Amino acid sequence: MTVTAYGFNYLHPFSQSTWVETRSNGVLTVSETESPERFTLKVSENSTATAYGFEVTDKVKKRIEGLAQLKRIAYSIESGNSYMTEGSNDKYVLKARKADETLAYVDSFFLKENNHYEAEHYYALVRSAWNKEDKTREIGATNVTNKVGVADDGMTADLKVQLLNETRTSAFAVKVMDAPLYRRFNNVELEGNVGDAPDTLRFYEKYRGEYLQMEANENFIVDKDVKYLGIDDASKSEVGLSFIVDTAWVNRGLGYIKPQYLISIDRDDIAGTKGQACTEEGPHFDHEGNVTDAEHCVHATPATPAMNFGWYLVNFQDSTNTSTTVDKDAYKWAGYTRAGFVKAIHYGDKLYVLRDQFKGIQKADINEALLEKIEAANKTIVAKGKAPYVVDLTGDNHKYVTWSMRYINPGTEDQSFLMESMKSEYRPDGTKEQDIAPEYAAWLKMQNGCLVLSKPSESSFSNAKTGGDDALIFDVEFVENDEIATENESINATEVSVIATDGGVYIKNAAGKNVVVTTILGQIVANEVLTSDNATIAVPAGIAIVSVDGEEAVKVSVK
Repeated sequence: MTVTAYGFNYLHPFSQSTWVETRSNGVLTVSETESPERFTLKVSENSTATAYGFEVTDKVKKRIEGLAQLKRIAYSIESGNSYMTEGSNDKYVLKARKADETLAYVDSFFLKENNHYEAEHYYALVRSAWNKEDKTREIGATNVTNKVGVADDGMTADLKVQLLNETRTSAFAVKVMDAPLYRRFNNVELEGNVGDAPDTLRFYEKYRGEYLQMEANENFIVDKDVKYLGIDDASKSEVGLSFIVDTAWVNRGLGYIKPQYLISIDRDDIAGTKGQACTEEGPHFDHEGNVTDAEHCVHATPATPAMNFGWYLVNFQDSTNTSTTVDKDAYKWAGYTRAGFVKAIHYGDKLYVLRDQFKGIQKADINEALLEKIEAANKTIVAKGKAPYVVDLTGDNHKYVTWSMRYINPGTEDQSFLMESMKSEYRPDGTKEQDIAPEYAAWLKMQNGCLVLSKPSESSFSNAKTGGDDALIFDVEFVENDEIATENESINATEVSVIATDGGVYIKNAAGKNVVVTTILGQIVANEVLTSDNATIAVPAGIAIVSVDGEEAVKVSVK
């Protein structure tokens, strides 16, 4: 029930497409629509399935074996942070819950099956009464009790308060609205990729048509060492505007309901290698002298895992939680937390954030031993209350490093969404916020022209989806062969550089140029035109001579 939405289909002789929806003045009404409004059903605190009707005692059970006691439970009918209740003129309305109104005290209803038509169950909505003494829902003899009726004696068919003993009873089928709540990037027509493989996508704001990109406006760059996310006209970026979008949590748990993605730029991934078994005749021995097979022999070449290395988009709130007062200013704007990029390694179900003593790590330094070192340092820094170096990507909970695309209008052709980050821990009414489709959470928004995140404790989805707190509504587009977004200050850094690494040479800013690598004896090791500004060429250990078109040859020592 925490993740399922329902539509109320009104039983009507002239149409099977009439549903309960909310008018602009908050009054609930019934109208014909192909896109039903979504509601949630919630069981009130301290409310349990209580007995009603004929009392089935032990004595009765002896006479009628297997006779069950009838039970019922009451539900509040909600939309966002509002619940269905009696309003003025005896009509039912959606009313915003106040801070002191818990689920235990909002209006609730029993769903009593009244009609059965074409294999569908139709329920009367019978208003319950709250018994504060034994904390149960009941229909009490001393209480004025009602049911929900449909007023069709005017131009609107509003839901009205109807006496329980009135002959005519309105009934509704309670249907699961299985339209996705979040967008999943697995549509080849919309995103250019089949299935859940990594995508390269541009994110653009729905109404102004501006694109997410590295922040280039000097007025919003508080700290030169921080890579901020910004938004501006496409012409403000001198390179492509696409981001690499990887799945973090999609095909496990409730990830199919709330997919979580990693968003990155400037990627220079490490390709994994297959292991090579020992080719000598046995017997084979491992490093400790134990007899083993050829794959685990001391002479075998172990496989190396593939890892993703680049700059990953994160919610900087994790940094503001643990930074000094001075440092916090670098991650905020006008009191709002910002989003930006951190250098990190994505391996398996973990993201290794490279900061502090790890900020100088380069691709050539990355191996399993480094990850073990980061894991050890992570235990120490977390014990000190600092933001972790290692983030576990598993689970349905929100993370500061993952993003989910919350549909504005689920179940329609509208594919636009809010970019959702962390949820609030509690709602204003004191109830714990849910992990999936939270009412209160952080979404990308605009504050005085600067891209920030809304405050989770104050920003509600009901308000955000209408732009009430400047939340930005996005869509994506796929551009064939588009370049990946990058920091603007590095765009003009076109000087070619050659750096020796373990087992190769790393060449930067030489895309489209012919590169020739020879040994000190003149043997040609590589002769190719580079397709990337971040290329690594495998070279045997020793002195290597690297010649790049138009550049002076460089001599490097490869380990």
